[in-house]
Amino acid sequence: MKRLFGRRRTRGRFTCVVERRPLRSRTPELFFRATFSAEWRPGTEDHRNIESLVARDLLERATPLSELWSVDEVRPAQDWLNAELGRGYDSPDGYYRGLASKVQLFLDADTREAALQRRQDRARVQRLTYLRDALYSDPELLLLDYLERHPDELGTVDIRPFQQLARSVRTGNEWWYPALDALARLSSASDPVCGDATAMKALLKAFKEAAPELIDVYGLNHETGRPIDQVEARHP
Repeated sequence: MKRLFGRRRTRGRFTCVVERRPLRSRTPELFFRATFSAEWRPGTEDHRNIESLVARDLLERATPLSELWSVDEVRPAQDWLNAELGRGYDSPDGYYRGLASKVQLFLDADTREAALQRRQDRARVQRLTYLRDALYSDPELLLLDYLERHPDELGTVDIRPFQQLARSVRTGNEWWYPALDALARLSSASDPVCGDATAMKALLKAFKEAAPELIDVYGLNHETGRPIDQVEARHP
């Protein structure tokens, strides 16, 4: 891959093309490809590799600008870069004056495919978040969403499963998930040898007070092979 074409001088100005350089984007690990068409006037100081200096300085100025844009936003990113790099810029060390450039941005095939996949993933996450926050808290909205995608079931669908699902998600977020997190912290905060037993004891105590019949129904009368009384005796 060529880095740049030969420098030319026209009416006191030099021009060169810096080809297909990678430019960072806002999307992690995905890069634009940029071609710069640059021109400048000689400065007061000489530089034996002026084209390399120009290429480096253009990339340094372009990178903070390209990082403002996602990799699939090629056109707005290109316009933004051209608006900034089209202004004349003087070398702080006096090697050139009025450096200006036009930029063309590209995506290679792999980057384009990866960008499309990430956009689809973001859309899916946004939809799932919407379903969780909006639809699943309201069974009627959830039912309407389902009927919109399955209109042939209009008039036959049963709303009760949607009510149950909405209730389960809502109570899970409001009560069960925080309670399970607290239980996990209780277990990890205890001595490593008896941490699980401490958490189990707390659960068994709650069941014994609220619904003792469930202990036998669900086989909760043993913890690591020991009856409840032994658990309580070992972990008072």
